[in-house]
Amino acid sequence: MIRLLLALCSLAAATAAPLQPDPLQGAKRIVFLGDSITNDGHYIVLLEGALRETHPDAVFINLGLPSEGCTGLSEPAHPFPRPNVHERLDRALAKTNPDVVFACYGMNDGIYYPFSEERFQQYQTGINTLIDKVTAHGAKLILMTPPPFDPLPMQKKGKLLMAETIYEALYGKLLPEIPADTLALVSKQHALLHPAWISEVGHRRPGVQPGLPLKEAQTTATALSGK
Repeated sequence: MIRLLLALCSLAAATAAPLQPDPLQGAKRIVFLGDSITNDGHYIVLLEGALRETHPDAVFINLGLPSEGCTGLSEPAHPFPRPNVHERLDRALAKTNPDVVFACYGMNDGIYYPFSEERFQQYQTGINTLIDKVTAHGAKLILMTPPPFDPLPMQKKGKLLMAETIYEALYGKLLPEIPADTLALVSKQHALLHPAWISEVGHRRPGVQPGLPLKEAQTTATALSGK
């Protein structure tokens, strides 16, 4: 298991040494779990675009779900109970059979209240359970710290900020320039595959539009690349 804490606020820090020569070497299925930040998917598109040439056989699977946490906590004013990743984690691992799992939780787990030791302990329990289940499945786990919110860098760079930080933490160098046609293709493929995978795994969050049947989405996404 790999535990990698990506401090997204340390933008001015020097380039860190990579965890190993290639933490994703040999990975065929790379799964991303998280809340609306991951559901947005743009940082995943950037990472896949940057890694397509060096990891052509890797499949990047976005299972980000808006509003999700890892504690089961939900603020009373929230329009519906926040989904808990542990409701779907076993299914997600069984259906995707990942070699590597990225997980980013915490933004919603404090339920936007002042710090509470009790809530923090629930967060620790949720993360430790996630670690245990992913490890038991035989996958590497890369944990990301919940990104602290600062509107200024987010306005300037958006999800590129996350992609750059993750890539630098993995490889100890800057995110390479990605051809525009590669980004456009990967973005179109993820627009098909993300909702298809979310529906395939299943969840309890209301208001999420179902995706295409997974096999249909995969066939269509492959056709876009001309393969």
